[in-house]
Amino acid sequence: MARRLVRTRAADRDLFRHARRIRSERPATARRFLIAVEAAYRRLQHMPEIGAPRPSTRAGMEGARIWPVPRFRVYLILYRIREDAVEIVRVVHAAEDITQHLRGSDGA
Repeated sequence: MARRLVRTRAADRDLFRHARRIRSERPATARRFLIAVEAAYRRLQHMPEIGAPRPSTRAGMEGARIWPVPRFRVYLILYRIREDAVEIVRVVHAAEDITQHLRGSDGA
């Protein structure tokens, strides 16, 4: 059975920021990107363990995992498995410093 999908505001902002950037150069590719991300979300709902665990010192980010968007592998979905849900925390470009989303406020 699929878990509930919870998307943070930050993840939605990330997603639409990436889509706008892609659309500025390749509108059809931006549509395919959004479709691929939604399909990835559905897959994570059914198989949340497929992502690689990412250690985190940030409160609330324990158990973080990361999984690339199929066909758009430079975009990574940062998520957590909760008891009854999959929480999409961020959608980041691989060139971004992913650790900034995983470190605690003390920089650890």
